[in-house]
Amino acid sequence: MTFPDRRFTRAILARAFLIWLAIRTALVFLGMLPRAAGAAEALSPVAVLWLIAVCTVLTLFDLRRTGEELFLANLGVRVRTLTLLAVGPALMLELLVDVVVL
Repeated sequence: MTFPDRRFTRAILARAFLIWLAIRTALVFLGMLPRAAGAAEALSPVAVLWLIAVCTVLTLFDLRRTGEELFLANLGVRVRTLTLLAVGPALMLELLVDVVVL
């Protein structure tokens, strides 16, 4: 498994973080999260999986839209590696939110 250069990796992780933050913020402002006392950020496990999947798909779509996926593929980086980089921030942040809230 070949990882991209640090600059590309940081940019992908930062974009994945911003996408997760935008979706999570939209859920809060749209009132999609339950308003339980003390657990305003809690999501059901199915909703968390959907959120991670949507964040991953949007990050991969952004990589394809900007042409970075093709560029990195020419450098020997597989789509599987880009998927791991895209799912990482959403997964880690959802685990962090789950630990902090509960």
